[in-house]
Amino acid sequence: MRSLLVILFLIFTASYGFDIQKNILENQIYNIKLYSLKALNLSLKAYSSLNAKRKNPNEIKVYLKSALFFLNEASNYSPSYLINKKIDTLLLRIELFKNENLKRDLVSLKSDIEEIKGNIINYGKVSTTLNNFIENYSPEKNEDLFLILDDLKEEISLPLVDTPLEHAKTFIAVAYDNVNSRKYLTAKKSVEIAIDPLIDLTAGENLYLVLFKDYIYKSYENFKSENYAKAKQYLERAKYYLLKSKELSKQTNTSIIGNFLKRLELIYNTELTDKEDILKEYLILIEDLKNL
Repeated sequence: MRSLLVILFLIFTASYGFDIQKNILENQIYNIKLYSLKALNLSLKAYSSLNAKRKNPNEIKVYLKSALFFLNEASNYSPSYLINKKIDTLLLRIELFKNENLKRDLVSLKSDIEEIKGNIINYGKVSTTLNNFIENYSPEKNEDLFLILDDLKEEISLPLVDTPLEHAKTFIAVAYDNVNSRKYLTAKKSVEIAIDPLIDLTAGENLYLVLFKDYIYKSYENFKSENYAKAKQYLERAKYYLLKSKELSKQTNTSIIGNFLKRLELIYNTELTDKEDILKEYLILIEDLKNL
C-alpha cells in the first residue's frame, strides 16, 4: 500500500501554481518590529544621556516619552489589540444600552478571534464559550454576556508579543518617573531592563515564532479538511519561520525549537499510512506550542 505522503506529494506537485493568501499577520508583525526598533533606538539614546557627566533631564525625558509613544504604537499592531478593544466596546455598550441586540457583534468577535487562533493558548475554551452563547443568545442575556466577555479578555493575549511590550513600557515609565525625581541611577537601571524585551522583539525569535504558530495551525486545519495543497504551502511557510527563529533564538530556547523542528520533520518525512497519523503529529506539535 502506498503511503499517504506519497499520494500527497503528487497532489502537491500537481498544484505547484497554487499560492496562499497574503497573511495580514505578517504585516502586523512587521509594524511591531518597526515600532519596537524605534523605541529601542530612543531607549538607547536615553541610556546614553543618563551616562553623561552633565545630564539634561529634559532631553532624557523626551527620549523616554518618545520611546513610550512608539511602544504604544507597537502594541496597537498586536493581533490581540483589536480584539480586546472590541471587547471593551461591547462591555461599554452593554452598560449604556442594556437591551441592545449584540448577536452580530458576537459573530464578528468570534471571526476576529478565529483569525489568530493559532496563537491563542486556550482557543478551544474560548471558541466553545462563544459558540454556545451565540447559539442561545438573546438581548435579555446581556448581563451574563458582560461577565463572559470580561473573563474572555484574560484569554486574548499573545505572550510572545504582548508580554515583552508591556515589560518595556512599564520600565520606561518607571525610568521617566525616576528622571523626574532626579534618581538617575535607578532610571538608568530601569532603561537597561526595558532594553532586553525590545531586543527580543527586534532581533530575537519572538515574532518569527508567532508566525510559525499561525502557519502551523492553518496547515493543520487545511490538512484536516483534505485541502492538501494549501496545507503543504502553509507547512512550508511554518518551517521557514521556525528555521528563522532557530537562527535567532536564545540559548535557553534552542533545544525547544530544535524539538519543534524534529516534530515538523515527522510530518514531512515519516512514512505514515493514513491521515489520522499525520493529524496526530500536528496535534502533538500544536499542543507543545502552548508552552510558548
